[in-house]
Amino acid sequence: MNKHVSKSRRTSIVCTAALILFILPAAGFGFNMVDLNSLYLTKQCPKCDLTYGKLPGFVAPRASLVQVHGRGLNLQDATLDHSDLSGADLTEAKLMGASLKNAKLQKTNLKGANLVIVDLSGADLSNANLTDANLKGANLSGANIEGADLSGAMWPDWGRCGQGSIGECKK
Repeated sequence: MNKHVSKSRRTSIVCTAALILFILPAAGFGFNMVDLNSLYLTKQCPKCDLTYGKLPGFVAPRASLVQVHGRGLNLQDATLDHSDLSGADLTEAKLMGASLKNAKLQKTNLKGANLVIVDLSGADLSNANLTDANLKGANLSGANIEGADLSGAMWPDWGRCGQGSIGECKK
């Protein structure tokens, strides 16, 4: 009888630990663990839910993250050169020090995103929402910002873009 109780108690502890470690964080933060695993394995995850996920230092050049749901996503120091993030929701994402050279970011929502020291050289940010984004020290050489909303964004030279800054930073 004691062995049965002990086994039952162990099963209960393991189930509780699994709930705390795997299910509650995914439910509480919104990201889908299956989507996260798919991204790690294939570097392809269009329309995935990565909300508040954590991928610091992630290396995935030429990844497909089209229309990904990535509000609050942590991609600090990630390498996503030549990747497609068109139409993604990266509101308040953390991308400090990331490399997005020649990335496709058309119509991407980067409102309030932290893009400090991000390499966006050659990136296509056309019609992106960069409202209130922090671009201090970012490399925008050769980037296409046509139609991008830069209202309230902190520019690479530490100046703030004025309201109505569409396609250019009006200080």
